[in-house]
Amino acid sequence: MTKGKTKQWLVCYLFLLPNIILYLTVRLVPFLSTVGLSFTDWRLIGSPRFIGLKNFVDMFNYPVFWKALQNTFQYALYVVPPSIILGLLVAVLVNRDLPGIKVFRALYFLPYVTSVVFIAIVWKWIFAADWGLLNDLLQKVGLPRVQWLSSPRLAMLSVAIVAIWQNVSFNMLVFLAGLQGIARDVYEAAMIDGTSKLQSFVYITIPLLRPTALFAAIITTINSFQVFDLTYVMTQGGPLDSTYTLVYYLYDYGFRYLEMGHASAVAMVLFLLIFALSVLQRRLLAEK
Repeated sequence: MTKGKTKQWLVCYLFLLPNIILYLTVRLVPFLSTVGLSFTDWRLIGSPRFIGLKNFVDMFNYPVFWKALQNTFQYALYVVPPSIILGLLVAVLVNRDLPGIKVFRALYFLPYVTSVVFIAIVWKWIFAADWGLLNDLLQKVGLPRVQWLSSPRLAMLSVAIVAIWQNVSFNMLVFLAGLQGIARDVYEAAMIDGTSKLQSFVYITIPLLRPTALFAAIITTINSFQVFDLTYVMTQGGPLDSTYTLVYYLYDYGFRYLEMGHASAVAMVLFLLIFALSVLQRRLLAEK
C-alpha cells in the first residue's frame, strides 16, 4: 500500500473514531459485562461472586423459563409471517405514481414511529372486555363480547395483532425500497413476452425481493423475541402467564428480584436464540 493510500485510510479511520468509541462504550462493553455477570451471583450490592454455570442450570430447571420460552416462540410465530406478507402487499399497493401517494406512505409508517406505550394503552382500551370499541362493534352486529386480554387462549393473539399492525408499516417501507430498486425494463420485457401482472409478481418481483425479505424477516424476528413493552402495558404477562415472554422473565429477575447474574444468563440465552434464528433465516432466504 502506498503512502498516499495509507494516509487516506488513516483519515477515514480518524473520522470513524468517534463512532467506534461510541460503539465500544454502549455496545461491546455492556455485552462483555453481561457475559461475565452470567457466571456470577450479584444483587447490585457488593462484588459479584463467581458461581460458574449455576445460573444456567437453575434457569433450565425453572418451569417458568420454559413457559416464557414457549410464549416467545408462539408470539414470533403469530407476528413474523403475517407482518412480512402484509408488509409486501401494502408496499405493492403504495408503489404507484398517484396524487398524494407520499402522504399515504407517511400515514402507513406512523404506527412504527409512534410510542409503543401509547399504542399499547390505546389498543388496551380497544380490547377492553366491558367498554372496549371492538366488543361494542361485535355487539352491534349481534355477536357476543370476547375476553380479548383476560382469556389465556386469546391474550397472546390480541397482543400479536397489535404487533402485526405496527410491524407492517416498517416492512412496507423496506419492501417499498426494494420494489423501487427493481428496474422497469424487467417488467416491460416480461409484458412484451405476454406475461400477466400476477405472473410478473410471482416470477419476477418475489425472487428479486429475496434479499429484502431476508432483511425484513431478520429484523421482525429480532423485534418479536425482544417484546416486552406491549405485554407489560396490555397484560402484565397474564392471564396465567399466557403472555409471559423471555424479556419479561429477564425483567423480573433483574429488576424485581435483583438477581443480576440470573438475568444476565437469560440475556445470553436470548442472544444465542436470536443469533441462531438469524443464521437459519439467512440460509433459508439467501440468494443462491
